[in-house]
Amino acid sequence: MILASARGGKLYYMGALMVGAVEARALEKSLDAIVATVTQDVPGFDPATELHGYEVFHQKGAWEGVPVWLSVSVCKQAAEAIRESGAVFVFRGIDIEKLNGNYAAPLPAHRLALSHVLESVQRVLNLDHTNESVLVLADEHHAAPDSRTRFRGMRAAAQWGYTTIPLSDLIDTIYFGPSNHSRLLQAADMATFLTNRFLTITEGHPAAKKAMREIRSNLEKATRFSLVWPDQ
Repeated sequence: MILASARGGKLYYMGALMVGAVEARALEKSLDAIVATVTQDVPGFDPATELHGYEVFHQKGAWEGVPVWLSVSVCKQAAEAIRESGAVFVFRGIDIEKLNGNYAAPLPAHRLALSHVLESVQRVLNLDHTNESVLVLADEHHAAPDSRTRFRGMRAAAQWGYTTIPLSDLIDTIYFGPSNHSRLLQAADMATFLTNRFLTITEGHPAAKKAMREIRSNLEKATRFSLVWPDQ
């Protein structure tokens, strides 16, 4: 399972991409091919460039200078690749304004988002009766030590305020690594960014609306849970 997270203006959100060996290989191959096609229209573009949702969509960082039409095409192709790979996606968000408004001393949004997305992953496993164990990989994060400690407790039992079931099929610890070296972490980031985008932003341009409808259609076909607290 691959985790990606970010904080927007009103939400702290996290996504998890559940992949087995077959899905992982298919997704890596597809994403490598997608980025490689950019070199055909942008001379000097590095085919190893990271697929980071915000940068691709807004032509920032390494994607600066890439034409808008091409960055949109990359987003569309990435969403399609995720669906076609057979990966399962889970999205959970925390409404920060409601969290702060409902509680005098609210739990940290990033802890809640992590707990909720992990619980949703466990529920996918429970519903599918897979009897499979899941290893958790995540992008490098400043809260890594805290996340590992809390994860250990959540595996053993439900944690008040965070989870309602034990995460019994999630094994070992959370492994954190640099996303620029992992197409799978990049896939999780793309799915998470784009899901947050279509849930919170109304596109103004007709072409953007059409593209986002296509992206949403592909990602929703791969999605099992998509919830924003306090909606559960």
